[in-house]
Formats: sequence, C-alpha cells, structure tokens
Amino acid sequence: MPTLLVVGPYRFFIFMGDCAERPHVHVEGGGGGEAKVWLEPSVRLAATRGYTRGEIPRIIEIVADHRVTWRLDGTMRAEADDDGAGGDHRRSR
Repeated sequence: MPTLLVVGPYRFFIFMGDCAERPHVHVEGGGGGEAKVWLEPSVRLAATRGYTRGEIPRIIEIVADHRVTWRLDGTMRAEADDDGAGGDHRRSR
C-alpha cells in the first residue's frame, strides 16, 4: 500500500491490485475513518466510513489539490518498495 501523501491525520494511499478500477485513492486516519475517492473523470467520493460531514470536504479538497501531480508523476502506477511501504512519502500540512 504505497503512501502518496500524509496531511494532518489523513494518509492517502493506493492498493497495487486496484488497477482494474478507474483511478482512485484510499484515505485513512482521523479517528479510524476510511474513504475511497475517484480521481477521474472528476474528484468524487466513492465510499466512506467513519468520517464526519466536516471531514469529507477537506479530504476531497486535498485529493483535488494533488490529483494531477499523482497522475503526471506516475505515482498511481508506483511499485511498492521492498519494505512494503512504497510510494512517495510526501508530507504536507
């Protein structure tokens, strides 16, 4: 599960086996919440569990701010590192 980005309590990551679905990211954190967010054709919530109504717009905003970068730099096709963490461990606040 390569981590693409960590912002505050949220970790944005991909599953390497999710290639059959359209581009998306998974989110976890913030008190045990989980979400799946589509990147195309537009940023949209696919599923969520455990997040408040106030957290969801912030998650969508973070994904929208980074989705082009993730697609252009190839991180949506990133391969896991040997340690299993993989991805580009960028931190943002």
